[in-house]
Amino acid sequence: MKRAGGIFGILFGLMFLCIPGVIAMETLVPNVLDWQRMQGWQATTAELLDMQGVENKTEARYRYHYNGQAYTATRVYVASFNDNIGSYHKDLQQRLSKHLHNRQPLQIWVNPDNPAEAVIDRNMRWGMLAFMLVFLGIFFVIGVLALTGGMRQLLTPQVQLESAAVTEQDVQQHKAWRANRIHSDTPNMLWLFWIFGMFWNAMSMLVIFTLPEEVSKGNYVILLGLLFPLVGLFLLGKALQYTLEFWRFGKTELVMDPFPGAIGGQVGGAIELARFQPHGVDLKQAFTVTLECVYSYKSGSGKDRSREERIKWAEQGKAHAEATTGGLRLQFCFDVPKGLPESSVNQRDDYHFWNLRVQGEMPGVDLDRSFRIPVLRSASGRHSSIRHNLSDIAREQRAEASLQQKQAILQGDFHLTKLKRSVRIQQRGDELLLRFPMFRNKGLTLFAAIFAGSFGFATYSIVSEFFSVSLVGVLGFLFAIPFMLVALVAGIAAIYLPFNNLRVVVDSRGVQVLRRLLVIPFA
Repeated sequence: MKRAGGIFGILFGLMFLCIPGVIAMETLVPNVLDWQRMQGWQATTAELLDMQGVENKTEARYRYHYNGQAYTATRVYVASFNDNIGSYHKDLQQRLSKHLHNRQPLQIWVNPDNPAEAVIDRNMRWGMLAFMLVFLGIFFVIGVLALTGGMRQLLTPQVQLESAAVTEQDVQQHKAWRANRIHSDTPNMLWLFWIFGMFWNAMSMLVIFTLPEEVSKGNYVILLGLLFPLVGLFLLGKALQYTLEFWRFGKTELVMDPFPGAIGGQVGGAIELARFQPHGVDLKQAFTVTLECVYSYKSGSGKDRSREERIKWAEQGKAHAEATTGGLRLQFCFDVPKGLPESSVNQRDDYHFWNLRVQGEMPGVDLDRSFRIPVLRSASGRHSSIRHNLSDIAREQRAEASLQQKQAILQGDFHLTKLKRSVRIQQRGDELLLRFPMFRNKGLTLFAAIFAGSFGFATYSIVSEFFSVSLVGVLGFLFAIPFMLVALVAGIAAIYLPFNNLRVVVDSRGVQVLRRLLVIPFA
């Protein structure tokens, strides 16, 4: 499985590298080379014989004389492919139409080394170049990441299966768990967001520079390109957030007690916040600790394979915080039921892992650290010396909340329950009416609309840019199919989510359910 996954990653990465590479070699590279070569051509005048054009291309035929010889040429601009970026073709066709109608001489540029070669417009279209660089650059990055991951997975020595017994010696020899000093993933995420954010923003700046020119030409569709710098700002914002958090709290080490954690026993420990000074912070409520047992697995087959996670068990509570001479110490302890899977030492293919997350809400920068910890069945029965048992507190809170919900339902006070978030409840004698109105999924609707617009624009751009009966055109169309499918599904979701509504009537005769889209019943 691991070898097959590595080979698939390499093939997937090569595909994402080759397709943009072929498109670039067929379009961008000749475009730039021809533009540089044309800067040395000489100006002369020509007679425009005919001109025709559509939204994405302009064709013309013109006659000129050079060194006493008559020539006829058809090249209009630098690019050798069709595109509809901006209003370039519209403006060019209007200018050429005036020359043709008025029979005015037309300035052209002639290659002095080969007078049969000429062009009407030798200028570089920087807006088109920037758009294609950003577009191809995104998929180049995806290809590099996939190729690197596949090679790392293929070249890493084969490891033991998760079904093999994990011993405490395995835990002690594991680099991340050695000596019971477990670090969070914050430093890695910090560098990841800074590196990827800087690269993304460098690519997005090309879009920013070309926006004024394109908008002045009436190309308002280019404003969708603002999505790229917005994503870049989000990445830099996350990088800054991780940096400020790391600056405020520093490196955090988890010391487990017991070590490793015990399935059927307890998972506990202490975290030192050496830099943090708890001024004005409610130490009893500020820090939340969440312990999760997570199953990570690959679903689907072939190109549709993806990694997903499913939580098998989780518990949450407030950590016990006490000030120390250098900062703050957080302590916690959980009871772990029997029968849960243990941590996989070598996390490959399908595996289980235990994750401990510590969050703190406070004035200024919040704390958010995650630790992957060892929890074994062989350590069953071990108990922590820490007395702050979050499982006992959670059980008491769940029992109290369950009792309150039960009493509210028995008394008919549905507005006191969690149902009030998405349902309108009305009691009419012996009849209970539940209405799930339209526009109750605002967040999901916005998310689906953004996806539909972004991927729809990408599909339109790819097809209009590369549509032709050629190798580049075929590759461009195949490249657009995944974007087209995502845009279609997201578009359907963006319509269905806000406009579907549900009506449920419960009475002595039974339950009647009617689902509609706007006012049209369909189920």
